[in-house]
Amino acid sequence: MVRWLLILLGLCCALQARADSSQFTVIPYRYQKIFHQANRDVRRLIHRLPRQRSPHYLNRLVQASAHYLVAQHIPYMYVGAEGEGSWCGAKLSRRGCSHIQQDLVYRTDNMDCFTLVQFVLALVDAHSLSAFQQHIIQVDYGAASLFGQPSNVVAYYNRNNFVSADFNPVNQRRGWIRDVSGQGIFKRYLKSTSAVIDHRQWFAKKAKAQQVKTNVRVLRASNGARMVKRLRAHYASFYKPENVSITYIPKRVLVVKRHRTYVANPQMINQIPVPSIVEIVRNVKKWKDRGVNIQKLIGSGINVSHAGLLYAEHFKNKQIIDQRITCKKHWFSGVTCQVTPVRCQKRHGCKEIMMLAATNAYPSRFLWSENKKTHHYYCTAPDNLPRHAKRLTTCNRVMAMPFGDYITRKEYGQFIYLNAASILGFNVEKML
Repeated sequence: MVRWLLILLGLCCALQARADSSQFTVIPYRYQKIFHQANRDVRRLIHRLPRQRSPHYLNRLVQASAHYLVAQHIPYMYVGAEGEGSWCGAKLSRRGCSHIQQDLVYRTDNMDCFTLVQFVLALVDAHSLSAFQQHIIQVDYGAASLFGQPSNVVAYYNRNNFVSADFNPVNQRRGWIRDVSGQGIFKRYLKSTSAVIDHRQWFAKKAKAQQVKTNVRVLRASNGARMVKRLRAHYASFYKPENVSITYIPKRVLVVKRHRTYVANPQMINQIPVPSIVEIVRNVKKWKDRGVNIQKLIGSGINVSHAGLLYAEHFKNKQIIDQRITCKKHWFSGVTCQVTPVRCQKRHGCKEIMMLAATNAYPSRFLWSENKKTHHYYCTAPDNLPRHAKRLTTCNRVMAMPFGDYITRKEYGQFIYLNAASILGFNVEKML
């Protein structure tokens, strides 16, 4: 009888564990392997970066980072691009701590738009891996310090989750960046918008039954239920709703309208201070996802949707500047994308303000491939890979192209930035 009771008790415990595991995700990738690869990439990149401070040091750093990261064919990351790992504190001397999100603090196998920005920013004056690691903590964390909490805690609640409310003010205080959106000629055009940022409601939304499995990501299943409970137990209750404003250069200031099309205005774009972080600013009242207002979806207002890095680069005559992807919808055959190399057409070369970003503007399943003999690139559906083309990554990836072309590009018959009513313009944060 006792034996059967023990078996029954074990079965109940197993069922309970299975029920608990349905509320969280055990990280499926090889954490240590990807972490070591990221460290190797950081070391290689540091060796390629300029070491001597000069007026052009930062621009050269961003440009070198862009060349390296684009060449790695890094795919866009939708889930798991950033976490706290098992790090215990800002000194990084201890591991083994549990966190609500235990994805890697930094990685180079996948990136989203903002982990890319943070990664490059942390490379400034980082002449060793340990210096980079210290910098990435300073860049990524500190949100809670704006509400009187310690600034150096590695925790989900202290991560700079909101650009306008967390990332910008924290990194401005630390001397990493400065808002230059209204500098020089842009002063006369400068505008601002605001949104009520509610960290508590944002965390509470992530703890709801339909979202908790996506947001609680642990290295070991034994920690999952505890992290679910942590997120649901009035998490980060010290945060108060705040009305956060952000300045921006209106998008139409940087373009010229010609008949039914738009072209970049290089006279204005070339006035943007570089290297800088550029942030896409939104009107929270008009911003919708699948017909639902963004505030209702995430539990908080938000006024930045995307970010990248701007830097200056000179191209020689006939040199390829970027491989331009243009996608179209066809009623009979679905979506197709064409890749066209864009070359410098000026005899004395072209100076371009380049945008380095991780993009997800293209069909999510489409593959980026190259014919090694002809050096032609393709963006195609997986079942339509061209003959002799080698798969490199997904079309949504880390890429670089002229900023003017980036904001005036036409996809699926629409100017994706200029036709969207919710997109107001661009906040520019100069790297220091």
